[in-house]
Amino acid sequence: MTGESSFKYNMLYAMYSYPNIILPFFTGVFIDKIGLSTALHILFALCIIGQGFFTIGGYTEDGTGLIIALLGRTLFGIGNESLGIIQGIFVNRWFKGNELAFALAMATSVGRLGSTSNNLINPALAEVTSLGTALLFGLLIVLLSYVFG
Repeated sequence: MTGESSFKYNMLYAMYSYPNIILPFFTGVFIDKIGLSTALHILFALCIIGQGFFTIGGYTEDGTGLIIALLGRTLFGIGNESLGIIQGIFVNRWFKGNELAFALAMATSVGRLGSTSNNLINPALAEVTSLGTALLFGLLIVLLSYVFG
């Protein structure tokens, strides 16, 4: 990977993370104001839209592809990290006492399993097909997570 491509690749992770340095301070207020269920759907919509933009960026050949992909990663990061707060609220409501710590640990482990699976599957899929196809597979996973989540 060249220096320029390494920078672009790292920017995709940075744009996911930058908003989430400050955003968690406001997410709780947002959830309290509009309600847990409404917030869940809005934040999941951000994940879907973000992954959609990211996928479009992967199919775009000219210089705008990176900008579209960065916008997608930003939207996805805002939605996904805020969904982690909602996940903690749900787990806290459903489990009490000694079960709570184990349930939170399981929720974290399942999330990491998804991330690790993505890191293994998508590069191989991109190599066999194309970057756009691998990103489209990611969009499908996000959509299935919403439908069956």
